[in-house]
Amino acid sequence: METHFYFTKTATVIPSVTGAISALSSAAIISIIVKSNDYSQYHRIMFFMSFWDLVTSLSIALTTIPMPKDLIYDIEGPTYGTTATCEAQAFLILTGIGFMICSNTFLTVFYLCTIKFQMEEKAFRKILEPVFLLFAICLSLVMPIQLLLQDALNPTPYEPYCSVGKYPINCKNDGCIRGGKTTSGLLKFLQWFFIISVSTQGEFWMK
Repeated sequence: METHFYFTKTATVIPSVTGAISALSSAAIISIIVKSNDYSQYHRIMFFMSFWDLVTSLSIALTTIPMPKDLIYDIEGPTYGTTATCEAQAFLILTGIGFMICSNTFLTVFYLCTIKFQMEEKAFRKILEPVFLLFAICLSLVMPIQLLLQDALNPTPYEPYCSVGKYPINCKNDGCIRGGKTTSGLLKFLQWFFIISVSTQGEFWMK
């Protein structure tokens, strides 16, 4: 079996540490918002964003633990899970990334409307917030659900946690254990989207 960096202990320790730090930071933001009793539009957006960053970061911090015990890859990290726990990890990471991207976008729209166009918060809350929630739910859940139904959420050699890909990664359609019905082009695009999205989570803390 070919050795990949993401199969090493180093590759599992790094996201465990960074994921834990990110989760604690998001939990701290949530705690501050709740204790402040300030339910302004900005705080609601930050609460929503921090909650999904917390979910995503905790899922990433688990690294290889949710992967199936009978994993075919030669990986140094601990694997105590099943196919279902692996799917759950990948689903939560994908969904969390989607909601964080939407929250980031909505925060930018909030700044634009309040600073540039002097829009009142009450109008923003009644008009744009429901649209945002509908948009975020559709964008963040449709793709992960589709991938879940296609058995395309699996361990891969490209991340130290369950993500998007066929299993085994280089299998061809009927030769796949899982994910054989998903097109290779879509999977390749989603794999890169997954990697780039996780690696750029730090942009959230620039807000």
